[in-house]
Amino acid sequence: MHAKFHRIVVLAATVASTLGSTGCAKQPAAPNPSQELPSKVDKEHKTVHLSQKASERLQIKVAPLTEQTVFRTVSVGAEVVGSSKSASVVLLRASLHAADAAAVDPKKAARVRAIGSTDADEPGEEAELSDAEDDAVKADDEDDDKKLVYFRIKGNGKPLQPGQRASVEYAVQGSEATRRVVPYSAIIYDLKGDTWVYVAIDTLTFQRQKVTVDFFRGQTALLSEGPPTGTLVVIRGPAELYGAETGVGK
Repeated sequence: MHAKFHRIVVLAATVASTLGSTGCAKQPAAPNPSQELPSKVDKEHKTVHLSQKASERLQIKVAPLTEQTVFRTVSVGAEVVGSSKSASVVLLRASLHAADAAAVDPKKAARVRAIGSTDADEPGEEAELSDAEDDAVKADDEDDDKKLVYFRIKGNGKPLQPGQRASVEYAVQGSEATRRVVPYSAIIYDLKGDTWVYVAIDTLTFQRQKVTVDFFRGQTALLSEGPPTGTLVVIRGPAELYGAETGVGK
């Protein structure tokens, strides 16, 4: 009786072993998508070389670095104080420090936008510096530290009412300069806050190079230091290249 029971146990173990080595065998794990992006990294030279497949998957896109002649602008709050002698001109008043008031460039048009405007791409109404002596009644709150500056809008297409608040963006005198320009999407920040871009130094090979951002304007970064004009800069996928190079984000 005991021998028969022993043979049954051995037979069951043999069947289980056979099934485990055939149909019940453990299937290989599904490939990790991150492992499908092979790259060669040269950390000393901050360089990443991607395979063709990796480049296609990441949808890397480059564009040449360009130059523009630009000038600095400053935005200040202003109040609509009414019309001047001409009913077709709307007047705005802003309170600025004396040095800032002296820096307003009278040769370049300012831009006026109503506070609360929901259209970020709206260019705004053109405005110019105005002589308060001729065009407006002076306010009583002007002091030695502040100066009241007036801007006037000609042919106001979107009527502004007296007392309404608006933003005036004016150009700063003497700030005109040539700057190298890249889309904001090309800029990478490292853990120290320094700014970088990736440039294409060969087919599918990209090197991280340091840049100095002078200022941002919308979705554009204006550089005071960086690669020469015409350099191909990565404008889509720089964060992925940074992750491949440094391991940050993995």
